[in-house]
Order: sequence, then structure tokens, then C-alpha cells
Amino acid sequence: MLVVRRIEVEYWRPARLDDAVVVETAILRVTGAQILLDQTVRAAAGETGAAGERLAGLKVGLVCVGQGSLKPVPLPEPWRSVLRDLVMPRAAG
Repeated sequence: MLVVRRIEVEYWRPARLDDAVVVETAILRVTGAQILLDQTVRAAAGETGAAGERLAGLKVGLVCVGQGSLKPVPLPEPWRSVLRDLVMPRAAG
């Protein structure tokens, strides 16, 4: 089971409750029990603001825990390998 360990959010533009948004997710790192994600929230076409306009950026840390113990456990295979294959290299600079 994956749970949120940490989340950082930076807001650039407002969105309303009923606005449609697009969430882009990139996997930055996969370790034994943890996954680090980078997410960008953008305005969907036809919503307030320009389509594709960045609304927020998030860094999300997930950890795999045992369902009964809620203590960290290694990510099970084949999930770990599949997620590692999807890791996006960080931009230089």
C-alpha cells in the first residue's frame, strides 16, 4: 500500500472548484520503499485562463507500507522494476 510521506506545493495561479485540470506526473526516483514524484497541474482547455497554463507544482514522496503494520516495506516486484524503468532524468541546471 502506498501512502503520502511528504508533499510540497507551490501555487502559481488559482483554479476554481469545478475547473477541469490536467495533472502531469513524472517519476523522479524509486528506492527500496519510496517513490518521489514531480507533478504539474495545468488548466484544461476551455477553463479560466489559457489551456495548458501552469497552476501549481508539487513534489510528492510516497512510501510503501505493510497493510497490517503500516511500517515501511520494500516495493513489491514487478512494480519496483516497472517504476524504475519510468524514472525521468532531471533537467540539467
